[in-house]
Amino acid sequence: MHDPRNDLHDSRNDLHHSRSDWLDDLAALTAGAVERFPRHNDAFHLVSRLAEESGELAQQVNHMEGMGRKREAHGEPDPDHLTKEVLDVVRCAVAIAAHYGCLANLRTLTSAKLDSYRREGWAR
Repeated sequence: MHDPRNDLHDSRNDLHHSRSDWLDDLAALTAGAVERFPRHNDAFHLVSRLAEESGELAQQVNHMEGMGRKREAHGEPDPDHLTKEVLDVVRCAVAIAAHYGCLANLRTLTSAKLDSYRREGWAR
């Protein structure tokens, strides 16, 4: 069974090198998706899409954790599938923030929360 605590240090290193770029990339990806699929981008559709993508992420987590008969039915889990679903969920959440014009607030809050975690010794 995969223990995500083993990946924590690597994840922190990944986040350190491009913290501000990541939200910019997600915002651009979100804007591109709205441009590519211009219909159904009102708040109701955005939150429905988030719920749907969250369900797909839950399925991948269940598969990774070997819940039920997932491995028997679908074989060994693929971390790339999990990664894709995580991105889809985050992209949908960023689309909601963009819809309501609060991407700058999200960036500010993220920095403030990270600073707080650093002061408390929970993050580097």
